[in-house]
Amino acid sequence: LVARPLARRAVGRTLAKNGGKLSNAAIGVILIGLFVSAAITSNLGVFAIIGGFVVGVMLHDDRAFVAEWKERVAPTVTTLLLPIFFAYTGLRTDVGLLGSAQQWLSCALVCLVAFAGKFGGAYVGARLVGESRRSALTIGTCMNTRALMELIAINIGYDLGVLPRSMFTKLVIMAIASTFMATPLIRWLMRAERRPGMLEATRSEVSSCAASSP
Repeated sequence: LVARPLARRAVGRTLAKNGGKLSNAAIGVILIGLFVSAAITSNLGVFAIIGGFVVGVMLHDDRAFVAEWKERVAPTVTTLLLPIFFAYTGLRTDVGLLGSAQQWLSCALVCLVAFAGKFGGAYVGARLVGESRRSALTIGTCMNTRALMELIAINIGYDLGVLPRSMFTKLVIMAIASTFMATPLIRWLMRAERRPGMLEATRSEVSSCAASSP
């Protein structure tokens, strides 16, 4: 209620002053605000990622700002920070904990429940609103991806002590499996509609699904 109007006005003035571009100083100020917000929520015991999310919510509907931010800042995030986060998650994953048939059966059950809940729910919903079977399967496959948001959620759960390390590992495996299976399945489901450039578009859509999937 307070920060959002002020931030939007400041960003709007900066964009207008610089011909739709963000200055280095403006990017620096926004990053400082983002980290301060993350520090506040972390100290409140909510988790740092929520503070960054709040800043995104404040500014996400300014399309000119979003486009400029993606051009100027997103490449650094995707080439530096995102791999670090994936490596951090990988270092916390211990496949050795799944050393028995019972543990692997439990992992398969986790995957089954996850796929049934998200893929199944999206498929049924798509069919109920009139989508064809193939289209509903494609929508379900896209929605079934977890990737980044799933890893953030389970890292929060692990840090809070809600998830034991064995379950954390199972959920990581489920997230990876649901993400990597999406591209070949979508290519197979949409093979009849394939056109030049279709593969690149499909990969882009899968990446978007993976990034935004709750």
